[in-house]
Amino acid sequence: MKRIIAAVVATVLVCIGCAKAPQAEIDEAMKAVAAAQTVVAGKYAVEQLAAVQKMLADAQSEVAKQNKTLIGRNYTAASTMLKQVVVKAAEVSTAAAAMAAQASKDAAEAAVNQTYADYKKALKLVGKNARARPELEAAMASLKEAQSAMKTANYSAAIEDVKKAAEKIAVAKAAAGK
Repeated sequence: MKRIIAAVVATVLVCIGCAKAPQAEIDEAMKAVAAAQTVVAGKYAVEQLAAVQKMLADAQSEVAKQNKTLIGRNYTAASTMLKQVVVKAAEVSTAAAAMAAQASKDAAEAAVNQTYADYKKALKLVGKNARARPELEAAMASLKEAQSAMKTANYSAAIEDVKKAAEKIAVAKAAAGK
């Protein structure tokens, strides 16, 4: 009977000591952090990304600590930490994307507003100059397209339309000799 108990205890100890590192979770966490780094790109949510990277490093340290243990390896804490890294990395990606979208919107709005102000000044400057008026009309058409693009949240198209309007305004000023 003592032999059976000893054999069972030995088997349990061997099984506990042979627990394997949660490699799939490590890979998933590293992939999530890499994706967040791509979205953040050093511009948005940088501090949150640093916190997630620290969480990953802590989880990896826990895995390394368990790897050094000969008997009684337990990767439960590391596994939990790695799962949290995946969740937090996704949150950072979402936050960074939202910040980037807001920055694009703000830049496009500022460009539209500035170009519209430039249009008004050019309109007064060129007056009824026959050569300049068609260029200003084309500039206004581009500004209207930019405003339409803003309404559909197509900020890159709005910026392109603003650039066209600015070029037309410059041409109108040159045509009027101003």
